[in-house]
Amino acid sequence: RGAQQLVEVLPSILSGELTPTPQDDAQATYCHLLSKEMSLIDPSKTTAAQAEQQVRAFLGFPKTKVQLGEHTLVVTRAHVCSTHHDHNPLEIEFKDGAYLAIDELIGPSGKTMSAAAFLNGHGKQL
Repeated sequence: RGAQQLVEVLPSILSGELTPTPQDDAQATYCHLLSKEMSLIDPSKTTAAQAEQQVRAFLGFPKTKVQLGEHTLVVTRAHVCSTHHDHNPLEIEFKDGAYLAIDELIGPSGKTMSAAAFLNGHGKQL
């Protein structure tokens, strides 16, 4: 989408019809380089809300991982809930007492699946 917009706007910039505005460096935000080591969530060191934000922020790279029993799961969609539901082992308690409920993940097979589909195949192992 960005490339298409550039193709549409570039002729106007080159002709002088549009004048580009430089970025205000005082309002720019610095972000350190992301690494794969940052992808693993530690529930004892973060809140459920921070973990949910990390899931969204790291969706492309480096992805968000959580250790659940013997499985390392890549979380692709999750939400915060205040109470634990006994029937859902994919709700993880965090240091703030809130829970992160995993909605979608990449399982050991490497395929994206819903939490329900994962539990159908691996639920007894958790």
